[in-house]
Amino acid sequence: MGNVEYLVKWLNVSEEGSTWEQPSSLVCDHLIAAYNLQDLNDVRGFEAEKILNSFKNGEEISFLIKFRNLELPLMIKSYVAYVEIPDMVFKHYEKTCTFVTPK
Repeated sequence: MGNVEYLVKWLNVSEEGSTWEQPSSLVCDHLIAAYNLQDLNDVRGFEAEKILNSFKNGEEISFLIKFRNLELPLMIKSYVAYVEIPDMVFKHYEKTCTFVTPK
């Protein structure tokens, strides 16, 4: 699984000065939460086609999901995907996770 990063467009800095940052290096949880809520509002009414990848940041898991009729995939928190598309999440885990039987 990869790491979640946000493209940060810094105040009073040109677009070329934008940088990719991990949430742990940012002190703006309220902005990150607002950004994530915005994404959730954008997908209401759209049908999920496929989970493209999954990412873990600490204990939090997110999925990069391709939606029908949206050009770009969106990052969706696992707790939303578990409720809205549980079968798709289960199939994704079957394909990407290795399960070991304890000895």
